Amino acid sequence: MNDNILDSGIIENKIVYQDNLTTIERLKSMLLDHIIICFTILPFFMILTFVRIGMDIENELLNKITMFLIFGIYLNKDLLRGRSAAKRILGQIVIDNETNKPANELKCAIRNFTDIFWIVEVVIVMFNPNRRIGDLIANTKVVRTEKVEIKTMLEDIQSVNKLNWITAFGIALVYMWIVFYFTDRLILGI
Repeated sequence: MNDNILDSGIIENKIVYQDNLTTIERLKSMLLDHIIICFTILPFFMILTFVRIGMDIENELLNKITMFLIFGIYLNKDLLRGRSAAKRILGQIVIDNETNKPANELKCAIRNFTDIFWIVEVVIVMFNPNRRIGDLIANTKVVRTEKVEIKTMLEDIQSVNKLNWITAFGIALVYMWIVFYFTDRLILGI
């Protein structure tokens, strides 16, 4: 086996990690994640909106639940073995900065809390493609690995620890509730 490959990363479960992302590679991943999530969530949101309009339902709670679900999904985009759909397509993975193993569900959720400041994260990635602010907080980094098909997400859904997934999603929802609470107070001047 080539020692240079081992020096540049680790080999686990036939995944080779290499710490050499370029700024362009990382920015492509961030942009593609946004596009994929928007096109995945947007039809659901539009259907829900049309149903509410058709049934003449105007409910603030329903609006907030919808936003919680959308942001809950967004904040957990890397939940499945540290790889969002874009990261799978482009050959990237979120790893724990200490263990060099795929970041666990909680770290993946925490690293995405700063996505509400997406434009700031983009600027940070221009200077450090492997670690944005969320990665510094969660002690993770994004590195290059082999590309895999999106259909591997279905396999990963079956293998993920359901309790960890529920915990990460729950923490994301609490986080979003706090953000919405303070945003409402700021906008309404309460």
